[in-house]
Amino acid sequence: MRNIIIGRNSKVWTEIGLRKNELSGIWEAISHSDIKEFEFLEGDRIWILAYSMIAAENISMLDTLRSCDLNDFVYISSASTNVCDYTDCYRYPRLKREAANYAKKHLHAKILTIGLVVKDFEALPAGTTCATTVGLFFDFLNNYSSSHLGENETFLFEMIERSFKTKFEENLYNLYGTMQNFSLSFPCLLRPIDLALKLMGYRWYGYLYMSNRLWNTTIL
Repeated sequence: MRNIIIGRNSKVWTEIGLRKNELSGIWEAISHSDIKEFEFLEGDRIWILAYSMIAAENISMLDTLRSCDLNDFVYISSASTNVCDYTDCYRYPRLKREAANYAKKHLHAKILTIGLVVKDFEALPAGTTCATTVGLFFDFLNNYSSSHLGENETFLFEMIERSFKTKFEENLYNLYGTMQNFSLSFPCLLRPIDLALKLMGYRWYGYLYMSNRLWNTTIL
C-alpha cells in the first residue's frame, strides 16, 4: 500500500517530509495541481492536507479525487472548525469544515482533526492552545492503521497552557475574551483589534482564541 499526501507544500508535510525516510511504508507527496496527471494505484491511501481559501477550488479538488476510483481517504481537518457551531464569520474554519463535510459525504473520508501545528510547544502563543506537534503527527502517520480513526472524527492534539510574558498581556488576553462574549455571533467585529494585537506581536486572537476557549471548556 502507498500513502499519498495531497499537499506537498503544506506546512505539516514540509516539516514531516524532512523525515520521510523514517516513515514506515511507501510515502509520496504531490500538489493538488498534480492530481489529474498522477497515476494512482488501487489500494492507495490518500491523505488530504491541501486546501484553498476559495470554496469552489476545494470542492473541485475533492471531486477530482472522487473520480480516481479510490476508497481510502483521510481528510486532515482543523480544531478551529469548532467555532462554526457559533459563527460563520471566520473564513478559514468555515472553509475547512465545509471541505471536511464534503469529503466525508462524497469520498467517505475519515476525518483527522489536528490543532495548531508547531515543532514544539515552546513555539505556541501564551494562554491555552489546542496544539499538535510535528512529532505527534509524524508518530501517528508512522503507526497508522484504519482502526486508529473513528467513523465520525478523530482528534490528534493536546491542550497546552503557556504562561504570559507580562501581566499586561494576561490582562489583555482576558479582556479580549470578554469582548468576544459581547460580540455574540459576530466576533469578526473585533478585526481591527485583531490587527492591533498582531502588530503588538501577539498570536492568540481571532478564531484561534475562540476555538481554544471552546475546546478548553469542552475537554478540561
